[in-house]
Amino acid sequence: MTLIGNVVLYPLMIFSGSVVPLEVMPVAVRSISRFMPLTHLVTLLRGLWSGNGWGEHLVEVAVLAGIAILGTLIIARTFRWE
Repeated sequence: MTLIGNVVLYPLMIFSGSVVPLEVMPVAVRSISRFMPLTHLVTLLRGLWSGNGWGEHLVEVAVLAGIAILGTLIIARTFRWE
C-alpha cells in the first residue's frame, strides 16, 4: 500500500508546484498540472501567504471543496465496518 501511495504522491508533489515552482516548468507540464488537486492547494496557500484575499482564489477554493465533497461521498458509500 505504501508503494501505491508513493507512486501517486511524488508526481503530485513534483508537478503541482510544491517542490519545483510551476514558473520554471515547461508549458505542457503547467497545463497538465491544472488538473491536479495539489496544484490548487499550493496556489491558494501561496496567494494567502503573499497577502491576497480569499476572494482572489475562489476557483481554488471551489475545486478543493468539490474534491472534499466528492471524497466524502465516496467514503460514505464504500466504508464498511468489519
